[in-house]
Amino acid sequence: MLITDLRKESDAAEARVGARVTWEDADRRPLDLVIRVDRAHGAAIWPDPSALLVACIVPAHRYGERRIKVEGELCPLLRDGVRAALNTLTFWYPTEFGPMPAVEATAGFRARYPASPGRSASLMSCGVDAMATLRWNKLNLPADHPAAIGAVIMLARERHPEIAPAQLALRNQAYEAALGHVAAAAGVEGIMARTNIFDLCNDGYFYDEKWHAALLAGVAGTFSNAYLRAYIAASDEPADLHPWGSHPMLDANFSSAHFQVEHHGVFMARFAKIALLADWPEGLRYLRVCQKDFMPENCGECEKCIRTMTALEALGKLEGCGAFPSDEMTSALLATVQEYEMFTSNKQVVYFRELIEPLAARGRDDLVKVIRTIVEECDRKWGRLGEPGH
Repeated sequence: MLITDLRKESDAAEARVGARVTWEDADRRPLDLVIRVDRAHGAAIWPDPSALLVACIVPAHRYGERRIKVEGELCPLLRDGVRAALNTLTFWYPTEFGPMPAVEATAGFRARYPASPGRSASLMSCGVDAMATLRWNKLNLPADHPAAIGAVIMLARERHPEIAPAQLALRNQAYEAALGHVAAAAGVEGIMARTNIFDLCNDGYFYDEKWHAALLAGVAGTFSNAYLRAYIAASDEPADLHPWGSHPMLDANFSSAHFQVEHHGVFMARFAKIALLADWPEGLRYLRVCQKDFMPENCGECEKCIRTMTALEALGKLEGCGAFPSDEMTSALLATVQEYEMFTSNKQVVYFRELIEPLAARGRDDLVKVIRTIVEECDRKWGRLGEPGH
């Protein structure tokens, strides 16, 4: 893979960084990669060769590219870090990756200094994990500390092979509005990064399971003119860590000497994260957890919506939160998780199991009864997570 023609352009409306990505061994079309932001954020963004390497190397490895050669200068710390990340992915998924690609730079390898004065940013989806990382950071760090979040960065796809352009545009507009509200409530900048980088590999399973931390870190790294760190919110806690595209064994390896990537929040269970957000009504209103990824709002009917609504009910915070179509959690709605077989693994059961005690304490025995039935069926089917073999 060749990453060439690195460039930055701007006009009255926006700033853009881009590069030409050309496959050498795989029979795939070249991509004129672009990342676009509003002009107000143009000074922060630049076509950092190290960031573009991070964004592209996992698909290059998947499709058997023997090398990835970047125009410009690369960080030696990152060069060795991405090798560690690829070795981990190859160990987890031995049938999906071939030999390690060589990493080459036309201008050699040299460490660069971080932006000064540096600030930190966080990747933002408006989901529970990302919102909890933002909230924890604002509650625990002084605003002027270099590790304090000063901006949240949300990625928006420019196109999708399965989603009509009008529907995608509607979703992006709704999420950009939510991003603005969340950023204002937290007192940080909200940055929408519009990109076609997903076109390197339009495979949702590959993105989730192998690529997403590298993609997020790569896009965030193009903001290294102004930021020295990006937080990627942890999806899991230690009890259910498993091979996944963002993981404590992966994310930090996407750091360079001038831009650190931190996997954050693995110390918080899912219910603890929701409890943290439940006491932040300004942010809670714009929580977006829906499994129907291209819905502009939460549907209130999918497993993730029902799971989150049930947790908020256990905290006494569902009514009036404004994030879901209904303020009421009924046993009938909760039972649809089992009725429509929404679970795909025992990992999801963990999130419901931890709600039994707080729901019982609130007198919601009707919901407890449904959860116990769901948990028992899933334990019979898959075994209980944490037991040998599970």
